[in-house]
Amino acid sequence: MDALPVFILNVMSWNFMCNITAGLLHINPQFPAQCHRADGPIGALTTNEFVYHGFYIAVFTSILNCSLALSFAFPYRYLAFAHPKIMLRVNLKRGVAVCMSIHIISSAFFAYIYTFFVRSYEEYFGSNGAAHHDGIFCFWPGGWRKNLYLLSYLIVISLAFGSVGLFGFLLWRHLSRMNQMVTKQTLEINRKFLRYLMINTFIPLTFGGGPFVLCLFCTAFPTIHYSGEVIMVCTVILYNHGTIYGVVSIVTFKPYSNAARRILRILFRMDKMSVKKVAPK
Repeated sequence: MDALPVFILNVMSWNFMCNITAGLLHINPQFPAQCHRADGPIGALTTNEFVYHGFYIAVFTSILNCSLALSFAFPYRYLAFAHPKIMLRVNLKRGVAVCMSIHIISSAFFAYIYTFFVRSYEEYFGSNGAAHHDGIFCFWPGGWRKNLYLLSYLIVISLAFGSVGLFGFLLWRHLSRMNQMVTKQTLEINRKFLRYLMINTFIPLTFGGGPFVLCLFCTAFPTIHYSGEVIMVCTVILYNHGTIYGVVSIVTFKPYSNAARRILRILFRMDKMSVKKVAPK
């Protein structure tokens, strides 16, 4: 399990990037129009709608990569327990390089297809003679451009969280079978890890997959009542999903919780200072 901290750090890194970009751009849907208003600090820095689009794709690409990072961790956990001989033949650096390549390729792909989904404010409202409003950025309201973007997101997210659920179930089944042929001490360790596994499977599926699917659904059907409010609530949950996952990982995984306690004790000067007595000469 030496590589497990690397996977957790990967998840937290993408979540941190999402929190930074989302802290600058607060998305305010303007449904039923396929537009958003850019609230937050970014509005004081610029009124360029294409800058808003850049931050928008950065936010949701970070969310996408956070989901992919979670999907990398669960197959590793399963193979480490069920097929340790295979993991011995896998080079950690090469594995990290493969994961980073997937992140780069998926980010470039979605940034590219996002350009087809973008529609300028003048193109969207020009025929209706609508007055210009600062902070509004828009998308194509329908057609293949919108469907390509939303369906691509839905497919990748479904595969990512399907991987989390599948390998979480396989590992749970493997550890349950091991309980019948191990010592009492090993059985207790397996039970603790099963509890850790179930909690860490529940968090990404509930706070990550669910809100993201709701966001895609409301974007696909913006005329539904309260769809804008639903997206705003879901995005807040998504922005903090990685933070929740990190806190839960620290609380439920004993080595991390012990390290966190030591750090807190040092920060708040709770450690007892040892004083060395020196005898006078």
